[in-house]
Amino acid sequence: MVRVLSVHHFTSQDVVSCPEPVASVTAGNLLLLASPLHQVEVRDLSSPESFFSFPTVDLVENILYSPVGRYVLAKEVREDQAFVRVYINWWNKESVLHPMRARVAAVTPGNNKEEQSFEMIELVCGTKPLNICVCSSTGNLIILTEHTLNVFKYTLASQTPTKYKYIDFQLCMQIHLSYMPSEIQLTEDIVSCLSPSMVHVFKVKLEESGGDEDPPRSLSMYSFSSDSDASVEYNSNSGKAQTIPISNHNLSEKIFNNVTERRRMDSSCEREINKSSIRKHPDHILLGRRSSQDNPELYAGIEVIRNPLVNNEQREIGSLSSPNILEQIIGPCSHPPYINIIIETNPAAFQKSAKRIEGTAITLVYAKISENEKTEKLGLLTVHPVYWREFRVRRNRTPQTPEQLHNPLQSMMYSHLMSVTLMFTSTHEGYLYHVPGHIRRQGKGVGVQKIATYPFTSPVKSIVLEPSLIHALTETGLETYTLRSGYHTVREAELIDDITNACPPKNTPICLIGLRPFLGVKTLVLGTNRLVLLAAPSVETGSQKEDDWTIYSLHIPDSLTLYQDMLTVAEMNIETPHGHLHLLSEAHLVLRTALHKLTWLQVMKPNGVEISAAEVESVKSLYNESCVKLADHYLNYENKSKYSLSLPYYRMSGLPILSVLDRFTCSSPLQASVKYFIQEVVLRPTAQENILDSGVTHKIILLLGENCLECLVHLLLHSSTLRGFKSALSLEFIESKLRLLKEEEEKEEELIAEMAVAAVLIGGSGTWLNLVPVVQLSSTLLKYHELLLDQTQNGQDCLSDLALALRLEVPVVFTEICVSLIESNIWSLGQVLQLLLQTFMSFESSSTAADNAAVLQLFLETYFMELLSQRQLLMDVEDLVLTGDQQQALLTLLRSYLASLTSHSSRAGHFSPLPSIPADNLPLACEPGEFFGSREEFLELLPPYSSDPKMDCSFLLKLESLLCSPLCNQLCKDTVARYLDEQEGTERFISLRVLSCLDPTISVQLIHEHAPGCLQAYCEYNSKNIEVWSTAVNLLYRDTTKENELVLLSLLESMGRLFPPEVLLDCLPEGEHYKDILFQSRRNQQADRLQQLIVTYSTVAKL
Repeated sequence: MVRVLSVHHFTSQDVVSCPEPVASVTAGNLLLLASPLHQVEVRDLSSPESFFSFPTVDLVENILYSPVGRYVLAKEVREDQAFVRVYINWWNKESVLHPMRARVAAVTPGNNKEEQSFEMIELVCGTKPLNICVCSSTGNLIILTEHTLNVFKYTLASQTPTKYKYIDFQLCMQIHLSYMPSEIQLTEDIVSCLSPSMVHVFKVKLEESGGDEDPPRSLSMYSFSSDSDASVEYNSNSGKAQTIPISNHNLSEKIFNNVTERRRMDSSCEREINKSSIRKHPDHILLGRRSSQDNPELYAGIEVIRNPLVNNEQREIGSLSSPNILEQIIGPCSHPPYINIIIETNPAAFQKSAKRIEGTAITLVYAKISENEKTEKLGLLTVHPVYWREFRVRRNRTPQTPEQLHNPLQSMMYSHLMSVTLMFTSTHEGYLYHVPGHIRRQGKGVGVQKIATYPFTSPVKSIVLEPSLIHALTETGLETYTLRSGYHTVREAELIDDITNACPPKNTPICLIGLRPFLGVKTLVLGTNRLVLLAAPSVETGSQKEDDWTIYSLHIPDSLTLYQDMLTVAEMNIETPHGHLHLLSEAHLVLRTALHKLTWLQVMKPNGVEISAAEVESVKSLYNESCVKLADHYLNYENKSKYSLSLPYYRMSGLPILSVLDRFTCSSPLQASVKYFIQEVVLRPTAQENILDSGVTHKIILLLGENCLECLVHLLLHSSTLRGFKSALSLEFIESKLRLLKEEEEKEEELIAEMAVAAVLIGGSGTWLNLVPVVQLSSTLLKYHELLLDQTQNGQDCLSDLALALRLEVPVVFTEICVSLIESNIWSLGQVLQLLLQTFMSFESSSTAADNAAVLQLFLETYFMELLSQRQLLMDVEDLVLTGDQQQALLTLLRSYLASLTSHSSRAGHFSPLPSIPADNLPLACEPGEFFGSREEFLELLPPYSSDPKMDCSFLLKLESLLCSPLCNQLCKDTVARYLDEQEGTERFISLRVLSCLDPTISVQLIHEHAPGCLQAYCEYNSKNIEVWSTAVNLLYRDTTKENELVLLSLLESMGRLFPPEVLLDCLPEGEHYKDILFQSRRNQQADRLQQLIVTYSTVAKL
């Protein structure tokens, strides 16, 4: 698409007459016109009426100018012969009055006198020259002879006696082509060739050829590889795959194992598999919804299907839906197989090198007309280099030694070459390419690209390029378009991250900004600040005068004028956002490219051009203004992909943060773009941005507190810097809102949770945490888990004030959060134990120390309960092996329970546990005896439960549950047994002695001594251990009481059912009264055998 907007106006126009020229060129603001009279007329475009001339040897057919050396290159003809000659000091009016001094390049030395003389240098290339070109950066030139490009190096030679330097040219290489170009261009080491049917652009790589052991060494100061991928964007023509950078916002957020939510999910304590166990594809699609990785504000409720082949299809900017007539290959790559290029270097040009110099061609662009387009022809090849002072490409890591040769095709400013703009035309279209100045490694720059197709209104005759504009001379007049190269050159040189630096999009439409009718114009040339059109007479008569051609010298508006004109039209189209943004973008690029050009000219000072600091500063000032206008425009969008661009443009403008904040309109609700800007400035400030300024902080807090309190809370949770300034003002806003929410029936739990946490962070009361439902509080604190830690003066981690308030107000949630962080691999068990033990040493009062011990015990209980629960889900609880930290934590919990048992009341004899946690906060509806699994049944028949069933034995129940669980190992049992032996008053804890005893026969003796009625249950617990049964029978047999007789009878009945008669004969005491037991055992044995036979025969019968 091409937009037509009249914003380009020439400030003035000079019209003069001249004789018919045969060739023309500009040298700065000098216009050189070659006449059929073997002379070149030189006119100053600032005063076209005055001119002078210098002679040529033969009739000039083509004339060029080189700013390096200020020489004129001319191709001259005489009958069927052609010559290439260089004219020096032609610009000196006094020198051209003297006789011309002629010499041959690289053969005849220059003038040995100090005064400047008018010289002609003839270049000999063997065969008839067909075309010529000059490199404006190096002064090198190329002479085309049939299929060969003769490259001459511009040098400053010196005479031996006088040391006087003179301009000379030396043939340094010959490039043999398999095709015959009609037009050629040379820019540094990039050669462009055009024929009516194809365009070929390649880079010349020179290497010193080493011996068998030494690898070839490049003469280029900068490394490049023919197989490197310079572009990171998909190119349909080159077939390169796209490399998509993954930014932080595309990564899925950390998914925590929220113990608080899981424990309250099911009142029956059954665990459900956490949702995070299902791994989703990063770009999975939810039908009717959005992808999990997309921006929720951007794709809410929209089904998004990613297809790189569709999304990154190369579209020709500006094409009017016409078929693409070009078939192209985009490099860097080797040349196509049907093209052959041989580079022969001249050893005489590399005398300083003892090694042979080899050259290879790296294809950058190859384009040809499609086979079905026979009538089209290509022409008007134009190449324009772009240098930037502020940027340069790094040199090779290997330093260049003084003996190492410099590539003769590269200038000393080659490192500052950012890009090369390449353009050529067909009959009605112009094709614009971006070629990087250097072939860089993958991920750097944008690579070689075809960036636009310009549809002209009629057949094109001539084109010239300005830094940001294209002037095209067509059969109907002069057309001026915006140039797309600047958009790509900026991306080639700068890092466009859309955070600190931005650039208008590359797909900005082409804009036709000027259309002027001219009749009879034959050619178009560009001066420093003049555009020159040469027009032939419209009517030919017999009485035609000599001065019958017309020179139109149009004064080109400078970048400031063009910017103001674009800005004026943009303000007129402010109601149409797309047109308004288009003109703002074009105006911004005009100043951006002009600023780089001015700073480059300020250093180079070509031909005496002086750029003052005031000129640069005036452009810089308006450039900053353009950044502000772009930022203000993007600020009004509701789409994040658009309004987020306001941030980099405000930063590029150089405005202080306070000045930017003053530009915002204070309204409730606050614009999303304003919130985004404040968040980025607070959370990710640049080195130049200082939010510690009291005025900036006060403005941010006031703006957010009055219009968007949620955003203020979000910043307080993420920014320690903002929490440290104006905290009283922030706390006033938050607490007033919490008081209002406290009275509402329907509350937004997530908002309340974040507000309560933020209030505690900046000095508010910890009681605000009780206002939040525990599940939402846990989710919020896990999301901001880094707020739970602080650092001591020694740099060690410690619990923050928020964590201490959480431990004091909601200890159950605190311990569950600690366990959640351990399960999520954020914290480690040893780290949490160290943090909790630190709190023991930070308080001196006994009551606080007891509270800390209770929290530690609660944490350990929660941790091991969740550990067992998760292992049960995985069906490997029996294979549980504790780590060192887990073993130490388990022993700590055991000792805590044992210490609680010995702390009993002196009167009632009941256990006095540590300070308890409110029952309402406990999430699980299980008894203390079920904490770590079910206790064994025989424990209920042991004291103290058998003597006092109503006794409070919660810690004893927990300890028994722990000793009966898979967590308990031999070390735990030894710890309990040793503690019971060493401590007084533990004789009545028979259950603990039984559970910790290694020998079950000793346990039988203890049970017989204190609770003989429990022997039956204990023996059934050890059902396969015949020694336990035998010991119990013998003890009961010797201690004959009525109660023991009943227990013995029950034991014997059970033994008759469990054991065979031969086993019973060995363990039962001698006596007639045991015969019934043996008889019953034999009957049971026979019944079992009969049952096995029946099963066996039934199986055989079925077969």
